[in-house]
Amino acid sequence: MIRQITSVSVVSESPAIAEAEHVLSKPELEKESEAVSKEVPVKTQKSKSSDVGPEPEHKKALSKEVVDQNKKNRKKKSEGWSFGVGGGSGKTVSGMNMFSNDDMCNSPGDMQPPFENPDDPDEKPDNPEVESSATLLSTRAEQRLPQMRNASYEYVHRMPLSVGFSVKKNITGRFGLESGLTYTFLYSDIKQSGTKGYIGDQRIHYLGIPLKANGTVYRKGIFSMYLSGGFLAEYCVSAKRRIIHEITKPEMNRWQFSVNAAIGAEVKLIHPLSLYLEPGVGYYFDTGDDMPTIRNERPWMFGLQLGLRLSY
Repeated sequence: MIRQITSVSVVSESPAIAEAEHVLSKPELEKESEAVSKEVPVKTQKSKSSDVGPEPEHKKALSKEVVDQNKKNRKKKSEGWSFGVGGGSGKTVSGMNMFSNDDMCNSPGDMQPPFENPDDPDEKPDNPEVESSATLLSTRAEQRLPQMRNASYEYVHRMPLSVGFSVKKNITGRFGLESGLTYTFLYSDIKQSGTKGYIGDQRIHYLGIPLKANGTVYRKGIFSMYLSGGFLAEYCVSAKRRIIHEITKPEMNRWQFSVNAAIGAEVKLIHPLSLYLEPGVGYYFDTGDDMPTIRNERPWMFGLQLGLRLSY
């Protein structure tokens, strides 16, 4: 009996133990599966973030390089310098025809000898065989110098000529300041009222310092257009007036001030060389004296400048 009970108990316990083990193992398996399921999304998210992560960093690196390059380009433009040399001429605005007879020098064949008047018998030589007509005319002119000092004169002004050197500092890509040094030559023929021949001339030399602002309004390829305007201060370094053989230095205000504006066109030939053309207009303020110059008589002047420019 004892053996049978023992055997039965053993037999009955073995399935219970197995079932208990099965019951206990199932929750553990579920927990493990849940843990695995939780770990898998995390791993996939990490993998996705790891896969996606470098791309934004790569884009940021590229954008930073572009921004740095743009800053360098802007800085280069803002620190750019331009050096130019050019020259030109001007004409009063009241007479835009630059080839009018009043402003063109006569050829040597058109020049009349001073004080030659066919109606005056004193102007003709008494003895051509002894004294040439040229010598006699010169002698007569020297004798009449005192009379000429009290006579009225007429001035025929020629087109002013100017050349200059300019330096431009680019503040931004489209705006800059310009200065430099200019030389201007004013020439006028003198004749006595009522006569046709010229009896002398007047020569005035100016050195000036301009201060202008330039703004680019159009740019495409090698071509660009800009507006320019500013102020010019000039000083007369030499002024001489010649009447026959007498040379004098006229009294005048040495300073000349003016304002000007121009529209320019520039074409790049080969880096860093470019060609520019500047038509413009200027107004010359009254010097406060009676010096007969084209600027005092006609303050509005139209000018045309042509030159070369080096840009760095």
